[in-house]
Amino acid sequence: MKKTLIWLTIGCLILISVIAPPPTEKTIKGEIRQINGIDQVESGLEVYINNTNTTYNKTTQTYGPPVMPGLYSTTILASEGDVIYIESHNATNWGYVYGIVGKTQLDINVNLNRTRASEAIVLIEIPQNNSNLNTSMDLNVTVDITIVGGNGINCEAILNFSVGGIFGLEEGETYVHDLGNVNRGVTATEVWQIKGLIDGETNISVHAECASDRRIFEDKNTDYVYNLTNLDVSPPIIEIQFPVNNTKSNNPIWIYYNVSEESSLENCTLSLNDLIVNLTNAPNKLFLLNFSNLLSTGENNAEINCSDDSSRFNMGTSGIFNFSLNNFPFISSIFTDNPINLLAANNKTVYCNGTATDLDSFSDIVNVNASLFFKDLNPESNDNRSNKYSNTSCTLLNPSGNNIDFICGFNIEYYANNGTWYCNVSAIDLINSTNSSIDSTLVNDLLALSVTDIIDFRSLEPLQISPIDVASNITNFGNVPMDLSIYGYAMTEGDDLALDCVKGTIGYEFEKFSMFEYQNFNIMQAINNSANAVYVDFNHTQKVYGAAQNSFKSLFWKLQIPFATDGQCNGKVVISAITNS
Repeated sequence: MKKTLIWLTIGCLILISVIAPPPTEKTIKGEIRQINGIDQVESGLEVYINNTNTTYNKTTQTYGPPVMPGLYSTTILASEGDVIYIESHNATNWGYVYGIVGKTQLDINVNLNRTRASEAIVLIEIPQNNSNLNTSMDLNVTVDITIVGGNGINCEAILNFSVGGIFGLEEGETYVHDLGNVNRGVTATEVWQIKGLIDGETNISVHAECASDRRIFEDKNTDYVYNLTNLDVSPPIIEIQFPVNNTKSNNPIWIYYNVSEESSLENCTLSLNDLIVNLTNAPNKLFLLNFSNLLSTGENNAEINCSDDSSRFNMGTSGIFNFSLNNFPFISSIFTDNPINLLAANNKTVYCNGTATDLDSFSDIVNVNASLFFKDLNPESNDNRSNKYSNTSCTLLNPSGNNIDFICGFNIEYYANNGTWYCNVSAIDLINSTNSSIDSTLVNDLLALSVTDIIDFRSLEPLQISPIDVASNITNFGNVPMDLSIYGYAMTEGDDLALDCVKGTIGYEFEKFSMFEYQNFNIMQAINNSANAVYVDFNHTQKVYGAAQNSFKSLFWKLQIPFATDGQCNGKVVISAITNS
């Protein structure tokens, strides 16, 4: 059997791990030069150094002696071959370079050959950190804003509270202030007027920026004030509007008061005669507030206390004010002229007389007024000389003790409504309390008329009829609608003639009238004697208040001359007002 020799070759792979040495301190040094790349910058300029391989960074400053002020030197943790970023800036320019670390150091210079854009430096002057303010103070935030780099274009500053509702802006104030354009190196001072709202703590920040901003180097465009505390330490201020101290008040009493307070109100209490009698929770300080209570004594004292809802629960007081119980005046007696007979075409003076009484003294009564009105109206109705009259200042006389007499007169027109009227008299005292009493009276019917024209037919021939109407105007000078009663006579009543002439007479049938103009003589109404007076459904109403003139209507007359009559003719026509029915 043939044997086969197999050779097995085994290769061994040996992995060798090379571990990089840890970063060590390397020296980074050089010069910071002006824009020309030759002259060095001044001492004290910041130099920012960043190891881009490890994100390790460090800031140092130029420190050279006067002849070499732009030198800088520092050590950082780095490894050979690490890429280092170096940057520096002054007020107007900046520059940067990259370099690679050698075995022990990196020597590299930076030229400030780039122009800086605008950048704001914000410094809050007022208030300071950890300030305790209170709602009674005039508060403001005062900030200095300096523009560095380049000129600032369209700049603004923005105020912000980290916790809202602790402070707010005064009326008209805004969170954003427009600074406009601000040149490099110029400092603008801005002031925000603020007010405390509720107790609490907040931070304030003010941020400034310009439309021309680009790279921010200083990182000072926002400043902060920390732990700003608002405390309400002022008590509510209470002002009593009514009643005035040491005056009189009606029963029940109404007390009106205002409260001035920055915080909201927790409650207000009324103490009456040293006892708390009313409590109002969370009253709205923006409105006129009130308490009401029933008095049981003549002389009284009161006090209002209010607490705010701040953490200190400040309490304010009105102080004690005094008042006495007022007695209402009243009309103890009243008498009105009754009945009232009006005067035709004239005014009639009507009186409401009586006595007013006030248990505080007659001197407490400052005025008595009265209204005279028709039954369908009331004392508050508008004056109308047909149905309503007012006297706002009646005559006061004969004062004695608690009583004083009054006389209230009214000039009543002839056309005032007939029927039941009322006189309402009111007495008013020093604090405008009032009481009234009422009395009734009767205005009688007034039938009255006036005929203002003579019936003159002028010259007519025998058998001739008046060619035109002769009008007689009849005015109602009473206060009721009226009809007419008409009769005539020539010389004496009952002679059954209309007119007596120089030659002959004229009978009733030849003298006629009508309520309508231009009527044919044959259809007009002839007059008659007193025993058979003609009734005319005239329906002539009284004057209405506000009418431009008195109420009148006309009758139209015609006459026919009978045969065998001659000369001047005279006669009488009697026109009487009768009740319209």
